[in-house]
Amino acid sequence: MAVGPSLCRGKEETKMDIMLDYTDEKFFTPYIYPESWRPDHPLRQLINLFLITNIGGALLYLSCATASFYLLFDHELMKHPLFLKVTYISFLFVLLFCN
Repeated sequence: MAVGPSLCRGKEETKMDIMLDYTDEKFFTPYIYPESWRPDHPLRQLINLFLITNIGGALLYLSCATASFYLLFDHELMKHPLFLKVTYISFLFVLLFCN
């Protein structure tokens, strides 16, 4: 099985094509794209790839960061007197005014 240009030969699909078809059919077509856009429309494919890579990247980052925090981080460091406690108010302040 050839890799690369063989995508244009017809029925040969890679795993990425299968994932794009599945997300396009189940999520993007009924909720995001207008009915008038064909499935092979270039802008539709670009938006599809952009959303899949960004959502996948964010999920990968957050899952690795969460696992690192709970499994690798020394939680005894948080008991140090100079450790800054993050409260809801300080979080909102940073979120609103430090962007």
